[in-house]
Amino acid sequence: MAEQFTQDTLDDLMASLRVKVATLMNVEVTDLDEDEELMDQGLDSVRLVEVVSFLRDAGYQADFADLAEDSSLAAWRELLEELGEN
Repeated sequence: MAEQFTQDTLDDLMASLRVKVATLMNVEVTDLDEDEELMDQGLDSVRLVEVVSFLRDAGYQADFADLAEDSSLAAWRELLEELGEN
């Protein structure tokens, strides 16, 4: 469970996550569409494993299957919000 979950914490995490994903995909952060599946934007399963590791390092028990099920940043935000509240 993420420690001391707040909306600001989630905002900071999502900002870092956007940078991480953009770097993994070799695109600019502004090129990422929040609502479109990242898998459709070029994120592959190997890089998704790196995202899982990044989120676990941040204290969120993210699961590969959950992230892959809906790989949009908007969906990930909702998932992380749920994980942070538990």
